[in-house]
This record gives sequence, C-alpha cells and structure tokens, in this order.
Amino acid sequence: MTSTTPFALFSDWLAGQPDQFVGTILSNRPDALSPPPKSSQVLAARLQLRASVSRALTKLPALELACIEAAADLGADAEPVTADALIDYILDLLSRAEVPANQRPTAAHIRTGLDTLRAYGLIWGNGAGPRGTFTGKSTRKKPLPWQDYFCLSDEVATSLPPGWYLLPNPDGPSRSQLRTALTKVTDRQQRLLDTLANSGGLGVTKDAHPDADPSLPVPALINAGLLERIDEGTVRLPATVRALMRGVGLADDDVPLRPETPATHVIASGNDRAAATAWETLRQATDLLDLLGTNPAPTLKNGVIGVRETRNLIEELGVDISELARGVANLGAAGLVHVGTPHPLPLHDTGGDYFAPTLAADGFLDADLVDRWVSLTVGTRTSDAAPWRVDQLNEEGKRIALLSPQTRLSGVPSIREMVLACCAQVASSASGNDVVALTDLRECAAYYYPITNARCTDETLSGVVDELVALGIVVRDPGVETISVGLSEVGKAIVALIESGTAEAFDDLRAACNNLLPPNASYLMLQADNTIVVPGPASPEMERMLSSIAQLESPGLASVYRVTEDSLRDALDTGINAADISEFLSRYAVGEVPQSITYLLDDVARRHGRLRGGPAASFIRCDDPALLASFQSHQAGQSLALRKIAETVLISQAPLAQVIETARNAGFSIIAEDAEGLVLDLGRAPCRIEAPAPVPTARTTMPEPERISQALTAIADGNRAAEHAGSSSGATASGSTAGVSGSVADSATGTGTAAGASASTGGTSGYASGTEAFKLLQRAARHGDDLYLSYVDRNGKPGRKRVRPVTVSGGQVDAIDPATSQVLRFLLHRITEVHPVD
Repeated sequence: MTSTTPFALFSDWLAGQPDQFVGTILSNRPDALSPPPKSSQVLAARLQLRASVSRALTKLPALELACIEAAADLGADAEPVTADALIDYILDLLSRAEVPANQRPTAAHIRTGLDTLRAYGLIWGNGAGPRGTFTGKSTRKKPLPWQDYFCLSDEVATSLPPGWYLLPNPDGPSRSQLRTALTKVTDRQQRLLDTLANSGGLGVTKDAHPDADPSLPVPALINAGLLERIDEGTVRLPATVRALMRGVGLADDDVPLRPETPATHVIASGNDRAAATAWETLRQATDLLDLLGTNPAPTLKNGVIGVRETRNLIEELGVDISELARGVANLGAAGLVHVGTPHPLPLHDTGGDYFAPTLAADGFLDADLVDRWVSLTVGTRTSDAAPWRVDQLNEEGKRIALLSPQTRLSGVPSIREMVLACCAQVASSASGNDVVALTDLRECAAYYYPITNARCTDETLSGVVDELVALGIVVRDPGVETISVGLSEVGKAIVALIESGTAEAFDDLRAACNNLLPPNASYLMLQADNTIVVPGPASPEMERMLSSIAQLESPGLASVYRVTEDSLRDALDTGINAADISEFLSRYAVGEVPQSITYLLDDVARRHGRLRGGPAASFIRCDDPALLASFQSHQAGQSLALRKIAETVLISQAPLAQVIETARNAGFSIIAEDAEGLVLDLGRAPCRIEAPAPVPTARTTMPEPERISQALTAIADGNRAAEHAGSSSGATASGSTAGVSGSVADSATGTGTAAGASASTGGTSGYASGTEAFKLLQRAARHGDDLYLSYVDRNGKPGRKRVRPVTVSGGQVDAIDPATSQVLRFLLHRITEVHPVD
C-alpha cells in the first residue's frame, strides 16, 4: 500500500465488484431494487439511505452488530480500518469484561461477520480471501493496496437504535444495573433526569465537580452511572439511560456474541397437530364468510364493529373473541372481507357501511380445502394485523374493538419474519410427522435478530406465534415454559416461498398443504340416530349439501352432522327437492340409508310445499281448501290482507317474499313457484363488497432472480455510459486537472462519502456543508473531536467557533467550548460549514 493509492469510494468499489456479488447485495437489500438503479452511484446512494440501512440492521445477528459498534468506535466511518484492528478491539473488550473464553467469538467468527456486513453493503473494502472476502487465505505473492481494510457505509453507525450496544463496557454499569438504579432515584433526581431527557441531554451545573457533595442529586446520579461527567461544570444524560427511561427496547446484557447451535427438541406428531389446527381455522373462516354474506356487520362511524355486533358474531359462530378476531384478521389479509357498501343491501339497511365479504370470497368458498389453506397462509405473510389486541384496554381505559386502528402494528411483519427465520435455523432431522422445535424462541432470537427481539414485547411475540399456530405454519409445545415452536412442513414451504418468491415455491407450498391434509371423504356413515359421520375433509360440493340438509354438531377433520326436521325443511325451502337429497345420501352412504332418515325425509317432504305462492302481486294456492282457510283465518294471514278468489286460491297485494316470510314465521310452509309451476329459490343472494384492488408489488409482478438480473443489466449500462462520458470530457480537460483520480472527482460531485474522500486525499476533506456537515458533526460527537463551526446567529451575523460537539439531535447541536468549558447550542439550519481541526 502506498499513500498515492486512494481508498476507493463506495460507488467506485461497487462498480469494481463482480455481478454475482452485487446480486448478493441486492438480494439482501431488496428495497434498492425498485426501480432498477441506473448506475453504481445510484445504487450506492440507495444503500446508504437511513431507512434502508435501518431495515438491513434488523436482519443482522448479534456478532455482526457488535462488529458495527466496534468499527464505529475505531472511526471506520471516517477512515479505513483493518480487520485485525477490529478483531483485537472486540476480543480485548470481552477479555476486560471477563466474558468466559468459550463464549467469546474467535477471529474466524469475526471475519465471517465482516463478510456478512460486506454482503449487505454496510461496509466496503476487500479482504485477503477469495473474491475479496475477509475469510480465507490469499494466494497472491504481493498484497493488494488497502488489502484487509474496510470502511463503514454512511448512516450505518447512526442507524443503530438510541442507546444500543452489545459490546460490554468494562468501565461502566450494565443495562441491568442502570435499570435497577432508575428504580431507586428520588423524586428530585427523577425531575432532574426528566428535564435533561426533554432538553437535549446536556446540562450545566457546579455540582459536576469531582469534589462535590456526593449526597447532592447530580453527584449521586453520576456515581450511579445515570449521568456522565463531561467536565467540572457539564453533565450529559447517556443515550442508554434516556432509552431506558422512555421504554425503548434494548438488548439484554447476556446476549451471546459467539454463534451457537440453538437447543431443540422434538414435538411428536407435530405435522398432524398443524393440519388439525389449520382445518379448524379454515372452518371458522368459512363460517364467518357465510354469516357475513347473509348478515353483514354494520360498522360504527369510526369504522369499527360495535360491542353488540361483536357479541352477535361470537354467539352465531360459537367462538370466543380471540378466535373471531383472528378470523377477521386472516380473511382481511387475504382480501376476502372489507368495509364498504355491500350489494345487495341488507334487508334492514342502516344507511352506513358494513363489514362484508368481497367478490373474491366466492372463489374462496368454491375452492377445496388445500387452496383455502394456501390462500390464508400467503395472505398473512405481510399482514400488520394484531388480533390479540382486540378486547384489551387501550391507554384511555377503553376496550379495543374489531377493525380498530389499534389492532394494527407496523412491526408485526418483521416479528413474523423473525419467528419463521429462527425456526428455520433448526436442522430438519425429525422423521414422519414429528417436528423439530426450538426449546426457547427468545434465546434464539436474541442472537439472530437482536434488534427486532428487543423491540418485541412478550405479548406481541406470543400473539404472532399464536397466529402462526392457528394457520398450521408452526407448532408450539404447550408443555414447555418458554416459547417453544418449530416449523411444520407448510411452514418450511412458506419460508422457501418468502426467500425465493418463485412459482415453483408456490407449487411446493400447495403440495405441502395437500400432503398434510387427509384425502377428501369419499363416503358417509349414516346412523340410526339421524347423525352423519364424515370421516375426513368434505369436498366443497359435499360440504354445501351437508350444510343444507343437516346441522353441524361436531366439527373437525372427522365431523358429525345431525339431520333434523328443521334442517330438511330449510333445504327444501332453498329449492332442493326430496329426490335430490335421497340420491345424495344413497350415493355416499356406506350401506343403506337408515329408515329413520328416510321416514323423516318423506314426512317432511310430504307436508312441505302444500301451499304454493306466486306473484299476483302474489297468490297462494293449495289442493286442501281446509288448510288454505286455516291460513287465511290466522293472524298472519289477516296481516297480509288475503282474499280468496277460489276454493283453492288466495291472493295478496304484499310481495311474494313478504308473504312467504310471514307464513313461515307463523308455522306455515310455503314454497315459491314461477308461472310454469317450477320451484323458485327466493333466498337473498349473499352480500358482497367490491374491495379496492391491492397495490401490486415488485415481488408479485416479477420473481426475485429476474428483478436482480434486470437491475444488474441497468447498473452495467449506466456504468458504461458514465465511463464513456468521462473519457469524452477528459479529452478536453486542462493539464491541471487531468491527473485527478476518479475517487476525488466523484467526491467533488457529492457521489462519494466523507470517509472515502478523506482516505483518497490522505487527510481531511476540508469544509463540509449540508448532509456531509451533519455526518461530520455526528462523528465528532461520537469520538469527542473538536470542529470549527461556521454559523449565522439570529440577527444574520456570521460567526466561526471551535467547539467539541456532545449531542446532535432534534435539529440542534449541543457542544462545549474547549477554551471556556461553556455549553453552546446551535440550530442545525444556522450552521453553514463544518471544518475538522487539523
């Protein structure tokens, strides 16, 4: 390495990497894919966006995050750092903190972590290994310039959660000690902490002197580790303490940094349990769709379902509030229910909106059990629904209602992804229907997804797990005190679908669902007590007929129906005739149809339909004049103003549907017929809502490999165009600028980073303004460096001052004047330039 060889900027480094490696970065950072970046410079800018970096950090294990912390401490966001320096720094901290040797990562572990960060585009630089990796040995006789050096990408260090750290602090209190100290503060000390927390965290006091009375609030808080002494007259509220005061989720003290295989055990017949649980969920979802199609649930003005309607749904479906809320969430995620104006309108329309099935519900109800299962599992992947919050008390002490905005949490998809990914860490070694499960999900998540795990409460984690259990994606062991879960075969297929998004993965998911479910029942067991046993899942056709002619008594994969007089009459009312029912039972029955069912069917059919009605406005006819006279003289008949026009014919001015409904409520069975005497089904069509079309995503419109290939092509084309433009302009450049390297030229146009610019020139990058000034201020605050600030005061008068930044947040900079120890505050929008002190 020589000083004349610049350390490449991030965009230049990306341009020099092979397509396969850039494709790996894009696969790990899919938010940079759409639209396809036009060049390496565009890709570099996207990879350094704070939102994108924050999303990437949530996917990293503990060791990789610890590497970022150590790199920031070593100044890798300002200048290149060697991998060996990082290794020495981490191992030294762990040694000083007396972490047991068998719990410390090895140098090989740390280098593997650097390769992971490199594959995420969070650091850049090349190691000595094959293809620039930091693991493996070099085969070169002479090392390349800047070999085994790396830099942190912009926004990486600042995107860690406030107060976050995984590396131990041998010279300071642990998080558990800080939590304990916060519970012991006095009222006066608490007011002081609250004041600092709400005012930037920096305070001036004469009590910060080391010789101050230790009984005073400030010295007591300093001794407890709740305040940090900057100098004899200045204190600062540490970011960790502020985070603990605000309830921000932070990692535990004992998060391991050495990768270990998680503890597991076997759940016997786990796949069978998953299939049975999913079948029950699907049955409840089907019943809910049928019920809402007949009786849409009116919503209140704020869009939620009221207490009375919720209670009615629970009673009609025979479920509890948690099962109802989960069903509503699953159907909503699959696009099968929505709030709006249904068609046709309910009989007793309130004039408001309703919660009802969408047009897509018909396809769901007509599909077989496998396709229904696939529909719900796929729909739930990205749902932010939190159904476990329904009926809980909110901050105002009120019950959270169905469809309330409080039943949606933006972090649920990432928590669901964490659960599935942690379960996928387990090697699939179980045989048959057994499932290998994590012994403790929390313990596994603490290492592999520490940020998401720290942000996730026990209630939310259990709610997400229960949701996945209900869909048969994971299986939970109730006999273990911890959250012990494992992937079913369907869960493994879901993980593969999330990772690839290909049509083949979708087919594999359907095959997994089909393999776990028993085959559809091909026969029925009819018994003398008028019950029908279905020894397996019923096909959609069989299910519709059974639901029409019998009442479900015992749901399950092997369900039991009971044939009653009312159920047969309801079936006949819909237009199904006795011959159709008899043929259905004979076709599927094992042996002969029991006489008890045959006699009941014949009796109901003989008495059913003796009264006939048709539009006249409406008429009623019957071959039995006595029965007709009985109905006419009944109170119900009188309310319809019936008039006899013949011994066997009555007419009414009421609509036929009203006549039939009134007669049935009075115990008279009437079937409708058309002008030719054919039976009509006057039942109302199920209500449906035309839901808005879902916004298509890149994942649904194009498989991931094709999107990455398209992006790589766009990047290569853009790079070639940039090189051509650069060579054309270089031909006319003056001699004074012809020797400027590409890295420095890029930094002049703002396409590089401060670290890259500093390294390429071998010193500081001069004055910085705008975004670069903000980054320089953050780095100075982290490392305790002095800077020169150029600013404009409230009167428009320019000024320049040497300061030591302490905090940079909330649109302002708190700093200390090194000469006077005075605390100064600058508003960011009044800072014009920042210049490092040479």
